[in-house]
Amino acid sequence: MKNPLTLEEKANVPIIIDHDLIRNQEDIINQILARGTPFFPNLTNEEVDYKRQHVMDVLTSMTILSTYSKHCHFGIVSPGQLDSLLKQMKVILGKRGKISTHSNICDEFVSHKALLSTALYNLTKNSLRLANEADIRVEESRGINIRSEKIVYNPREDISRYFVKFSVHDNGPGFPKDKPLEDYLKLGVSTRKDSTVGFGLYYVNLVAKFLRAPLTIQSEPGNTKLSLYHPLDLKD
Repeated sequence: MKNPLTLEEKANVPIIIDHDLIRNQEDIINQILARGTPFFPNLTNEEVDYKRQHVMDVLTSMTILSTYSKHCHFGIVSPGQLDSLLKQMKVILGKRGKISTHSNICDEFVSHKALLSTALYNLTKNSLRLANEADIRVEESRGINIRSEKIVYNPREDISRYFVKFSVHDNGPGFPKDKPLEDYLKLGVSTRKDSTVGFGLYYVNLVAKFLRAPLTIQSEPGNTKLSLYHPLDLKD
């Protein structure tokens, strides 16, 4: 499969995700140096393990998205890998959120676990910054519920009617009404008035573009949901 990202998007990838990479590396190093002292974050072993895995996922994602080769190869995401991914997300959510999965999820599908992990990380991080609670939901979906969700990215390819739907819900204030929802997928656009970074949703959009996965937003005060509809018939 050909990498659908433009040359500019490929070149932006290392800059976009370097922030998360450095922060997680520093947390791990600080925990090793701290040895229980109050000068650094006192991470649990589970948190350190997660951050180590996240660093590896970020590096893998950087390689996948920025590759200049003609063909990109997907791998099989098994039920065990999906379960491991959701356990990692639970570390981020802590006591402020939950994870819901439905029993009708397919046994396996073709994708890149690292891309799913880093995309969910950015969606979850954004939700917890604005809300008291967040909920990651994973379910099988036959089509997109366009009545309640705004499609902000559509690959415009009739590749699938069946998806694994990854959603992040939160009870935050929702997106500001001063600009179209699609604008928040652009590099440098943020929901935070004090932020000039604005790369989280842009990165998620690059992952969606790479995976040919429609991206939707449902935004209202107290009920905001961002969903990545991962097609089940991606081809190598």
